[in-house]
Amino acid sequence: MISALNLKEFSEKFSYNDHRKHLFDLFVEELESVKKQCARLRVLIFGSYITSKKKPGDIDVLISLIPNKDCVYRIVTRGLQHRHPREVDIHYYKTQRYIKDADGLIRHFNKNRINELKGVSIKKAIEIKDI
Repeated sequence: MISALNLKEFSEKFSYNDHRKHLFDLFVEELESVKKQCARLRVLIFGSYITSKKKPGDIDVLISLIPNKDCVYRIVTRGLQHRHPREVDIHYYKTQRYIKDADGLIRHFNKNRINELKGVSIKKAIEIKDI
């Protein structure tokens, strides 16, 4: 199940205590860093942050992206730069011509052999629609 919220709506719904607000603020900082590296991107949030858990350990993020021309080589060889990797767990798929739609992105994540072996799959996600 995928729903869509803008960043303000997402914050209002899920940043309801100090711990969650702190994680959200780090996510926003991370998102600004990621946006500087990408020509286009689609962002989905999944995992414990979008549940009622009072103190989730992190925010799990799934991104489909097209790198900026200046960042292609670095992203391909060294990966996407992260500012807060412990608090904002980013999984990403880079493409050259198109951004995966939300359903396709989740299917790709769920079919990843590593995720299958770990028993990790996405059943519910929130797409951030004002990126």
